[in-house]
Amino acid sequence: MNYKKDTAVLNPVSTATLKNKTLITGLARAEYEDFSITLYVSLLNCPYLESGQYYLVASFDKTVIKVYEIGKKPTGLVKSFYSSSPFLDFSVAIFTSLNGEFCPVAFGLTKGGESLNYLYSHLKTQAPATTATEVYNDEAVATENYYSIDQDIIGKINAIEGLNHERSKNETSSCNNKSGEGEKKGADDLNFLPNEKDDTKSATYKEDNPYYHSAKRELENLFDKFPLETSLSGTLPNGKFCKITYAENKYYIVGTVEENGSVKYICYGVPGSYSKNPPKELEGYCSFIPVSLFNLHGEGFWMMFQDAVTGKCVKENT
Repeated sequence: MNYKKDTAVLNPVSTATLKNKTLITGLARAEYEDFSITLYVSLLNCPYLESGQYYLVASFDKTVIKVYEIGKKPTGLVKSFYSSSPFLDFSVAIFTSLNGEFCPVAFGLTKGGESLNYLYSHLKTQAPATTATEVYNDEAVATENYYSIDQDIIGKINAIEGLNHERSKNETSSCNNKSGEGEKKGADDLNFLPNEKDDTKSATYKEDNPYYHSAKRELENLFDKFPLETSLSGTLPNGKFCKITYAENKYYIVGTVEENGSVKYICYGVPGSYSKNPPKELEGYCSFIPVSLFNLHGEGFWMMFQDAVTGKCVKENT
């Protein structure tokens, strides 16, 4: 069975059509399996568009071009379509539209991927287009701002967990179908945090096939592209984090924590101050990690820990 995965970091291109000149960044991950390509995209800092909307354009090996309308404030999305063979490279661009004019705001590609101008030329001729299979999350987070933690960052963390959950669910469903159980494969019940009854990750990933192996390359790419964040070296000495800045004075961290020489957790964190109650969106799934052991109620990070073996988000007090 052929399987292919690659990741592209989306970087800002222009702020001309965006409110407050915000910089849009994100990650795009493409996977090929069982004659299907699935594109996972999570976006940061997309301001709401008063007029027009956002478009996503993706190119696979130059021969497959996909154009999608993705709403006025996208965060996390999943798009799937049939493909007879694995892709070699891909590129993804995000555009805004206003009065029929398209402006690129973010772009990323893998080695060999097509240029931004190439995607732009296809957007002008193909918009809008649709696909038969898609899952889209337009408002993944609440509108209230908790503890000054940026809502797009919370959307990012939720989207990462949601996309991993969806892949695991599809993998499990695929295995069941092959064994004759006939379980229906569907994506309409995408959950952005796992629940008590969800055991798909544990059924898919185990000690000899840990989830971390599927995410290792993506993490290594982030460590290559972004600077290390060392402020938690005192409280998490076995941790390694990179700092991803997406706007002025706004950033989040991604990294790992080791135990006995191997990765125990994959972590996603947003900076903040101590509070008795965590951000509502992540309640039960995040912990406050201070930057100093001498000031446990000072500055730190609200951190989500993902089990490196099962891929599940670790709940508090478990």
